[in-house]
Amino acid sequence: MIPPEFMPLPNTDGAPSFTGSPYEIDDFLRHFEYLCDRRGIVYHEMCQSVPEYTTEKIRTLWENLPEHKAGNWEAYKARILSLYPERDPGYRQSHGALMRLIRRQARMEIDRLSEFAEYNREFLWIASWRVKQGYMTESKRDEYFADGIHKDLLSEARSLLKRRHTGPKRKSSDPWPHKDLADACIEVLMTRDTEDRGSVWDSDGDHDRDVDEYDYKVAARHREIEEAKVRHHRLEVEQENIRDIAATVKSGSETQAQTNTLVVQMLRYLVEAVSQVTSVPLPAWAAA
Repeated sequence: MIPPEFMPLPNTDGAPSFTGSPYEIDDFLRHFEYLCDRRGIVYHEMCQSVPEYTTEKIRTLWENLPEHKAGNWEAYKARILSLYPERDPGYRQSHGALMRLIRRQARMEIDRLSEFAEYNREFLWIASWRVKQGYMTESKRDEYFADGIHKDLLSEARSLLKRRHTGPKRKSSDPWPHKDLADACIEVLMTRDTEDRGSVWDSDGDHDRDVDEYDYKVAARHREIEEAKVRHHRLEVEQENIRDIAATVKSGSETQAQTNTLVVQMLRYLVEAVSQVTSVPLPAWAAA
């Protein structure tokens, strides 16, 4: 139960919230512990309160843990964290995670600067941590970074670096430093973007033809809609006529001959209505 005099209510301003992402569990618990510490909430109350700041499904899961009732916050927190092994940097920033990123990215053509920037950030998030932990050298980082760049962009960036290189002669097998290669890729993509903008102005005629074709298709679609509305209105009118005839037949006020005539007329109206909606020609007896 949440002590209302101490903690903010769930789903209110300033309240911690956890919806299930394993990558947010650490921040959530840090926020929760900070609020509890500022308000002097004891461990037993923390164990009782923390599930209230999650979803219904997660709350049920956490409340059913044996550590929930024991009142030992550190043990309870450790048990909660054990449910989200993906949060461990050793998993999220593992060699396997880096290889998956590189293989996936190498198959993707990069046409926009934002696409390259996203890859660069994701690569550095994993690789920088591995270099810092001593799991990987900077030279290996540079090699892996190049492996994840699509061959077309990589070729242009390397050519740019070779033309500008003024230092000692390099071996072709030596990887370019990460920052140098990243800057070259950015420059190539920005140059491409500038050239593409120029080609847009050169193709105004093609653009106009595309606009004309689009306008024609829109107008044709509008005509189809209007024709459908007309057919629908005709069908409603014919249905109303059929209802009137059926009411007359039901009343039994006409002779049998009149009834037969009305039935035939009702069938003719029905066939005409279907013909108008489906565009199928009338049969001979109905057209007579």
